[in-house]
Amino acid sequence: MKICQISNLFEPYILGGAEQYVSRIVKHLSMTENIILVTTAPKIKGITRNKIHERLTVYTYNPLNIYHTYYAGNQVELIKPVWHGIDQWNPYSYFVIREILRNEKPDIIHTHNLGGVSLSAFSAIKSLHIPHIHTLHDYSLHCPRATMIHTNGKICESPNIACIFYEFIKKNLAQSPDFVTAPSDYILNDHKKHGFFKKAVFKKVSLGISLPDNIFYRKPVDTVHILYVGQIVKHKGVTLLINAFRCIKSDHAILHIVGKGPDFDECQRLSSRDTRIVFHGFVSAEELDDLYRTAHFLVVPSVWLDNSPMVIYEAFSYGLPVIGSRIGGIPELIVNGKNGLLVEPGNVFELAAAMNELITNPSLIHMLSECAHDSAEPFSMEKHIVVLRRMYEVLIKGKMSKNI
Repeated sequence: MKICQISNLFEPYILGGAEQYVSRIVKHLSMTENIILVTTAPKIKGITRNKIHERLTVYTYNPLNIYHTYYAGNQVELIKPVWHGIDQWNPYSYFVIREILRNEKPDIIHTHNLGGVSLSAFSAIKSLHIPHIHTLHDYSLHCPRATMIHTNGKICESPNIACIFYEFIKKNLAQSPDFVTAPSDYILNDHKKHGFFKKAVFKKVSLGISLPDNIFYRKPVDTVHILYVGQIVKHKGVTLLINAFRCIKSDHAILHIVGKGPDFDECQRLSSRDTRIVFHGFVSAEELDDLYRTAHFLVVPSVWLDNSPMVIYEAFSYGLPVIGSRIGGIPELIVNGKNGLLVEPGNVFELAAAMNELITNPSLIHMLSECAHDSAEPFSMEKHIVVLRRMYEVLIKGKMSKNI
C-alpha cells in the first residue's frame, strides 16, 4: 500500500500526544509500507521534499497564515480570530496538498489534527476521490480553542455566536472522510451529537505504544515519586495538582513535573516554597524513560474533556497506576481501584486524598501496578498497526464495515 498521512505538526515540532502518535505510526508503518507524510513547519519557503528512507517521504510546507500553529500559544488573543478565519479554508494548503496527492497517487489518506493546515485538505482529498480516514485527537472541529474550555477555565456548555458560526463552517467543510476513528467513545459520540461526518463509519481505535522491557513493579517506597507528564497549561490541571500536593504533609513524597507550556512560570512560582516539587521542563526520551521507571504513580488531573491521554498508555506500559480525572475519555482507560484511581475533576481535596492514599499504602501501589501493566498489553504498537492495516485494506477495497 501507498499511504499518505497528513498532520499539522511532526518532528521536531511536537506539542502533545497527537504528534507523538503520528510520529510512531509513521515509523512503524514505513517498515513495510510506502508512506507519504504531509506536514507543516515555520520558516519554510515553498515545499520541501525529504526522502527519509526507501519507504518514507516527508513533504513540508508553511501554510502562509499570519503565524505558524506551533507558536499559537504565544500569540496575542486579538489576532487569533484572523488566524482562524484563514484557517477555515486555506487556498494555499488546498493547492499544495492537491498537487502532492496528484503526483504521489496514494491508495489511501489518513488525516490527523489539521489546525494550521485547514480543512481545505479535506476538499483536496475529496476532489481526487481517494479513500480517506480521519482520526479525532481533540475538539478543534467545533471549538476554536480545541479544548471546549472558556477563557474563565470552565467547560463550554453554551457556545457564543462566533463559536456556533465556526462550527457551522467546519461541519460543512468536513465532508470527505469515509471512516472516522478516535481513541475514545466519548469524543466520537461528541462529534456525532454535533452532527459531524454524517456519511462516515465511526470506530473507536485505541492508541498504540511500544512496550518497554524489564519493568520492575515492587519498587522501594522509602520515598514515593509522583509523576506528571504533559503541557503546563491550566486546562491540564497542573495548578490543581500543585495545590493538591501541597495539602499533603508527607516528607517522603516528591512530585516530578515534566513538560513546558504557557503557565510554566506561574506554576514554578506557585511551587517555590515547596522543595518536594521538581520541575524538569522538556526532557529527552532517555530521561523520560528513567523518570517512568523511578516513579510510583502518574497523575492526570485534567479539567477539560480529555480524549484519551497518551501518557496514561505510557504509564500503564511501565506498570504505573494512574490517578486521573473522571472526565472525557479518561474513565475508558482507568478502572477505579484496578489500574488506578478516578477523582472528581477540579476537586483539590479529592485529588490530595487519592495521592495520599497511595503514598501511605505501598501494598495498594504494588497491586495497582501489576494490573496497570496488564492493561497496557492490548495497546501494543504491533497490535495497533495490524488494526490500521486492516482498516486501510478494507477501505481501499471499498468494503466499508463496522465490524473491521
